[in-house]
Amino acid sequence: MSEHFNMKSREDAIVYLNGEYCQAKEAHISPFDHGLLYGDGAYDTATAKDGVVFILDEHIERFNRSARALDIDIPLSNEELKEAIVETVKRNNLKDAYIKWLVTRGDGEPFVSPWLCEKPTLLILARGLQKTDTKQPQKGSEATIVSTRRIPPMCGIEPRIKQLNYLNHVMMYMEARAAGADEAIALDINGYVSEFATANLFIVKDDEIYTPPSLNILEGTTRKIIIEIANDLGRKIDESLMTPYDLFTADEIFSTATASGGGLIPIVKVDGRKIGDGKPGNVFKELKKVYLEMLGNEEFGVSIYK
Repeated sequence: MSEHFNMKSREDAIVYLNGEYCQAKEAHISPFDHGLLYGDGAYDTATAKDGVVFILDEHIERFNRSARALDIDIPLSNEELKEAIVETVKRNNLKDAYIKWLVTRGDGEPFVSPWLCEKPTLLILARGLQKTDTKQPQKGSEATIVSTRRIPPMCGIEPRIKQLNYLNHVMMYMEARAAGADEAIALDINGYVSEFATANLFIVKDDEIYTPPSLNILEGTTRKIIIEIANDLGRKIDESLMTPYDLFTADEIFSTATASGGGLIPIVKVDGRKIGDGKPGNVFKELKKVYLEMLGNEEFGVSIYK
C-alpha cells in the first residue's frame, strides 16, 4: 500500500454522527448539546499509519474509562465503536490519519443539570496526517513553563479523564505562544512538573529516564508504550516528582502524544535555557526508532484496508 490517498476538504470530510455517516457540512449537532454548552463529555484520539490504526483497543478502553467516570453511556459496544472508527477513516480514503471520537451528555435544556439530557451524542472524525519521514532529522522544539496550573483531582476534574473541557490547556498554549515557544509545560499547584499542554513529559539525566507520576497527569497511551519500549530495551523509567530545576539540568527532554503522529518530540530549550547540547539526544532517538517501527505494523493495531 504505497500509493498516496487524497484527503477530502474539511467540509466534504465524512464523519460519523449518531449512527449515520455524512459530510461534515451536513452534520448537525444541537445548539443545546451539553458538550457545546458545558464541555460535558469525553473523547479520545488515535492515529493511523500506512492503513493501520495504532493500538486502537487501548484508546477505546481509555475512552470507556473516561465515559464511565463521567457516568455517560457510550451508545456503541467496543466492537461497534471500533468498526465505526475504521469505517470513518476508510470513507475518507486515508492511510495516515488523525482520528478523534467523542461522546457528550447530549441534547438537553440549556441548564447545567446533566439529567436534562435524554441520550448521548457520539461523533467520529478523521483527518489526514503528514507522513513521518524517519530519515529527516528533527531539530527539536522550544518550551516554556507557564503560569496556568494543571487542575488537580481535588478540584473535581480528574486528570486521567480525557474530557472535553480543555480551556485550561488552551490557556497554556496562549501563554506559550505569547512567549514565543512551541510548547507549554504545566506545573501542578505544588510547583511540581506535571506535563505539556497536550502531551506527557520525559527527561533523561545521566542516561536514566524520568517521568512525572500518574498523579496530576493524563495517563497517555503513547506514554505507556514508551515505558514498555524502554523496559524492553533494558531501560528502567523512574516515575518521580520533579521541579523546573530538573528540567533545566536535564540532558534530554521529550514529549509523547498520539496526536503528533510521530509520537515523540524532542525539546531542546526550556525558558530559553539550552537542554543538553541543544540537539535531540541519543535516548530520544533510540526510543523513537522503535516507536516508528511499531506504527503501521498490524501486530500493534487494526488494519483499515484488509
